[in-house]
Amino acid sequence: MSYDNIFYYWNLEIITVLINEVIQMAIDPICKMEVDEATAKFTFEFKGNTYYFCAPGCKAEFEANPEKYV
Repeated sequence: MSYDNIFYYWNLEIITVLINEVIQMAIDPICKMEVDEATAKFTFEFKGNTYYFCAPGCKAEFEANPEKYV
């Protein structure tokens, strides 16, 4: 890997972190995918916390056994 590629990936990682801070991305506890909190269609409240999911299947799996994922 050349130095140009290293700097490209490093900058890409920094940009991703900054975007996540502005957009408020959550991590789906099942599949670890990023989910936009503002537009998430699938959420679940558990012990005072809101969890965000990318799809209904991830939400259903979490609802079946939330203790496993928190």
